Amino acid sequence: MLCNENNACMGDRRRHKRVPVVGSATLHFTGKKTVQPMATMTVDISMSGMGVYSDRPIEKGVSLSADISVIASDGSLGTAFVEGTGVFFREIGNFYFVGIEFGEEIDPTKQPFLCDEIQKLLN
Repeated sequence: MLCNENNACMGDRRRHKRVPVVGSATLHFTGKKTVQPMATMTVDISMSGMGVYSDRPIEKGVSLSADISVIASDGSLGTAFVEGTGVFFREIGNFYFVGIEFGEEIDPTKQPFLCDEIQKLLN
């Protein structure tokens, strides 16, 4: 996928609009016991995926889970757990922008805080 410096990508196949978020996500790699969890900074999120900054790449197709902590629009801190797959990475200086697709869309019963916050930011 070709992206410009504003993160606009040609051939963008996203199903949902992304919204910017301030927070972090700790990534755990499914089935890889020897790989340490990776701390990342959240960039944006949608109902079906998120973008993060990391200090190392995540290859396409790698299964993972994420503990997400987000500062809400009202200043509160909320958390959510999601599972997903790495779909791309792009090197930016000493960091990487990583795209993660969730295995299931954000669910109001499983991730109520995250679902509410995304809806607030979309409206």
